[in-house]
Amino acid sequence: MPHDEIDLHNFLKVRYAAALQAAKRASWFGGRWFNSLSGEDPDYIPISGAHLTQTLAVKGLTPPDFIVPRGKYLLRLDYAEKAIVLLLERITQRETDHL
Repeated sequence: MPHDEIDLHNFLKVRYAAALQAAKRASWFGGRWFNSLSGEDPDYIPISGAHLTQTLAVKGLTPPDFIVPRGKYLLRLDYAEKAIVLLLERITQRETDHL
């Protein structure tokens, strides 16, 4: 189910934080083993097609035609980070405009 901007920001932020933790763990064997068992990736975040479409739209990108809403995809961490920053700017601007 698609999110509004605040919920999408929070969703991406949680997934981004998990990927950063996976990156920290990846520096030693036990951490890499845990990452492989848990399915966490230090370079990508798992995301549904609906959320991927929303995230790409935040960056002004059109998703490819093969993206389906219920599909499961991996979003590069740098794209997630840029979307988080853009969403935070939009949310902050919207709140500032309402004051």
